[in-house]
Amino acid sequence: MKKEFTRYSFESKDILFEKIKDFTKYKDTISFCTNSYLKKQFNETNYVGILEFDIFKKKFELESLNKIEDYCIFIKQLKGPFSRMEARWIVTDVDKSFFGHKTEVKFILDFEVPIFLRYLIKNSSTFDTFVETEIKKFLVI
Repeated sequence: MKKEFTRYSFESKDILFEKIKDFTKYKDTISFCTNSYLKKQFNETNYVGILEFDIFKKKFELESLNKIEDYCIFIKQLKGPFSRMEARWIVTDVDKSFFGHKTEVKFILDFEVPIFLRYLIKNSSTFDTFVETEIKKFLVI
């Protein structure tokens, strides 16, 4: 299942990308995230990160391989709650915006969940609304 979320901001591309790529601060902004840390750093642009969640007393971890290129972050789940998950953050300048926005931020999520959750997520706007709210809160847009 593929979902794409786009937000616009008056902040510069550099400021927004710095917020997104600082993986260790995710625990301070993402709902239910109790910890976020680097497990292994290969170099400045490739690392394995861990996000820990506690949702209604159910704890789980998402371990991901993250690769930074230009103003993009490619994410691939190594271990976690999804059957499969890949995502991308893409931050770009906006040439001409009616409202004067400077930057476009895209979060593209491609994932599979266990079969019992597929119908709920596929046919529910609640999931989309939750992700949109988290992105907006995370970026403080």
